[in-house]
Amino acid sequence: MKKIIFTILCLYSQSALSNHTLLNKVKEKLATDHITFDQFQYLGQLHCLDRYLMNDDKKNNNFHNSYLELDFTLSPITRLFTEDGLDNTFKNFEKSYPKTKRDTQQRLDFNNYINICQNEFSAEKLSNLYKKFINNLNNYHKPGEEYRNWEEEDIEQNMKDYLEYGKIDYRRFL
Repeated sequence: MKKIIFTILCLYSQSALSNHTLLNKVKEKLATDHITFDQFQYLGQLHCLDRYLMNDDKKNNNFHNSYLELDFTLSPITRLFTEDGLDNTFKNFEKSYPKTKRDTQQRLDFNNYINICQNEFSAEKLSNLYKKFINNLNNYHKPGEEYRNWEEEDIEQNMKDYLEYGKIDYRRFL
């Protein structure tokens, strides 16, 4: 009986340790992945534009639509991280940058909004935010989420695909 319990305990601890190791490897690769960083920056700029354009419709704005487009291309930023995690990260970051009144002449100057968002979401300003974002476990997908309904195996396979291919392997879905 002791041997059975010991075997079960060893198998469970090995599984838990391998998940932790896998996540650490993913974090290490994400920290140096320029493509995922560029996607993070792009989504941040779109989130910023939605804010300035007062596009509050969460399911029909530039940020959400681009998140879905990246998801359809099996991008790691959408297959590893939740939309809410990105949204909350960008909202907290946006609290610190310039406020522009919409009732002024700038209200119609779309190029001004683009310049502000490109400046505020520049690579220099985002590098620390990106590192914090990838290290926050709350930003990663979890088993049984409302819109995904992924199991632990799906999430692990997404991580393994990312480590091996740099994105999710589409052949899994054929």
